[in-house]
Amino acid sequence: MSTASCRSGTTRSNPDSFWRRSPRSGRRASSSSVAARRSSAWYGKERIIGGFSTGIVYGDGRLGNLVAAQAADREDVLIVALTTLFKLPRVRAIRLAISPGGVEAHAVARAQPVVPFDLGYSAASPFDSHARLALPGDYQEFLGSLGPKTRHNFRYYRRKFDAAGHTYVHELPLADLQRAAADLRSKSRIPIQRRGIERGMSLLMAAERPWAAGLRHRDGRWMSVAAGWFSDVRAILFLQLNNDRDHDLASLSVVLRAHLIETLIRRGTPELVFWSGCARPLSRYATPIPAMAVYLDTPAFGWRLIRSMVGKTQPWMPRSIAADVRWMTGAELTSEPPLSLQPESDHQPA
Repeated sequence: MSTASCRSGTTRSNPDSFWRRSPRSGRRASSSSVAARRSSAWYGKERIIGGFSTGIVYGDGRLGNLVAAQAADREDVLIVALTTLFKLPRVRAIRLAISPGGVEAHAVARAQPVVPFDLGYSAASPFDSHARLALPGDYQEFLGSLGPKTRHNFRYYRRKFDAAGHTYVHELPLADLQRAAADLRSKSRIPIQRRGIERGMSLLMAAERPWAAGLRHRDGRWMSVAAGWFSDVRAILFLQLNNDRDHDLASLSVVLRAHLIETLIRRGTPELVFWSGCARPLSRYATPIPAMAVYLDTPAFGWRLIRSMVGKTQPWMPRSIAADVRWMTGAELTSEPPLSLQPESDHQPA
């Protein structure tokens, strides 16, 4: 498991923020965010590796929510934020995950002559790419868009689940979700640390429009839970835990997603976004959302030297921290955005 974590707080606009109090307004403002025109802000968080502060601020704009501002102000807000961050002694670098060719990418290009900073790009890893699933206006139409085997599994395992007397709960209170997730953590075949669930719950509780759903056994125990939030008209699936160890043959993930998708379609939701990608079988039908990683580093000689020295020792480091070191040093970067991500032509719903 990775030793990296993030020092972060919460905000109703974006849960991934590290806060301090603004001396001007008396209200909370992010130490990795900057108030700008019309009370706009940019949100980020400091990365912690091995328990040590890195001085590296991370901002996630893959879904276009890096900046909380009026549309006309977003680019300027981000430029002001980048400029101000690099004036802080504790900030050594900024790492962004953003859409190619979007407002954030244009802001970075405009900000470099102003700050300045060392700039590099790379394609986001598959794990760092969200995926979108377009939802039609009718659930039967959705089933018809699936392949024969996937369609059969969606119908068969759902009927089997319902026939056993279990129930689907489409409005699960977050307090119940938290208890269910803590119980399911040890019963899931996909390992997840307790701290990861705690961070996920903090994020959900900070979201403006969170949602949670679950599968309940006829004896009252939770078999599976999923949660996320609504952003504009789309739903984002951020967390799912299944009791795979006791119900290995029940395909709980398929059952829960079948119920969830039907519920979303009934409420008119046109798109379901899977945070950090989607596994089979829906991965065949979900479209990855293009993203790229942007590395901004202070040009100070000391920081350049540290990155160079640490980067050279990376091949001999334990695998548990090698990925974090690559993220910190920015190995194999290009001076321009990856050509495979240009132009930004696939931002329309699949």
